[in-house]
Amino acid sequence: MKINNYNGYSAYTSTNRLNQNAKTNKNPLSNNKSGKTDTLEISEIGKSKSALPKDVVAKIQEFAKEGAKESIYMTQGYRDFIKSYMDKNISPDRTALMAKASPLVPKLSNPKNAIDSFFKFYGLQDIDPVEIMLDGESYTASRKLKYVSIKDKHGDEILSWDTNNGWLSHSSREELSFYGDAANVYAEAFDAARAEMRANGEL
Repeated sequence: MKINNYNGYSAYTSTNRLNQNAKTNKNPLSNNKSGKTDTLEISEIGKSKSALPKDVVAKIQEFAKEGAKESIYMTQGYRDFIKSYMDKNISPDRTALMAKASPLVPKLSNPKNAIDSFFKFYGLQDIDPVEIMLDGESYTASRKLKYVSIKDKHGDEILSWDTNNGWLSHSSREELSFYGDAANVYAEAFDAARAEMRANGEL
């Protein structure tokens, strides 16, 4: 039986996630906007470990079991839940960061005066990194000619602006770590549910 969306999830194996966590040495929820760190617990799921709150693990497992029954790997409901949780608890407020860094974005003068616009635009001076404080976290924003970059406390770029694309978002370490941990939990719960279904003759 074909399972929709069931491809490539093995990239998030326990070994790979442990290796990434060791490199970043970061708790995936360390940027929790609520500031509550006492709710974090290590939950054992099969052989892997996930630094996720128990209620989140339980919810992911619930989605995995539903997906197993429907033969859909990572249902839309699961993906919506992950996105919503990250937006509320892990992701930086990129909208606020863009607003704070807006003075760094180059502004063209009157587009009808092409020559004047060209020299004013390309004559912009680079702006060294300036600190932006948001929700108790420190970020840096800088400009190199027509490229604006916003970096987090790790020095990783999480937002950029250029004339061709406007603002672009880039995943933070915390977001990648959370997504990987969640994918691990989902994969193991999904496989366990499918194995149980086979054992019961449901597949």
